[in-house]
Amino acid sequence: MQTLSSDIHDPNLRPKLLGSLLLKVPADGKVNLSTVHYIGETLVRHHLLQQDAAVAASGAGSVVDAWFERLLSLLSSPKMDARWVALVLLGVSFSDVSTGRFLASYATWFNKVSSLCMAAPADLP
Repeated sequence: MQTLSSDIHDPNLRPKLLGSLLLKVPADGKVNLSTVHYIGETLVRHHLLQQDAAVAASGAGSVVDAWFERLLSLLSSPKMDARWVALVLLGVSFSDVSTGRFLASYATWFNKVSSLCMAAPADLP
């Protein structure tokens, strides 16, 4: 019989929990500060972006892909608030993601964030 604490930390539950967090970050980026804090804290506390081989093989990687696609979409938003939410969650996400996934997506993220930093205020969407 498993205890409740082992069930909470079951790696097979990570995709479901990450999926529920994904629903809390709408495509328009309208998220209040306390929700951003909750999402970041939950990502790190439960290591939702870390995948072991068995979980990744089960198709759970698609939820992690969807998470990063949502952040990239928010970074491309014309709304400053959406870009801010994406940057905050991207920082938290990269601190917890597996090394392989980080290295695979680093160039894309770096180029996107770098272009936002280098753009003159009038050039920003």
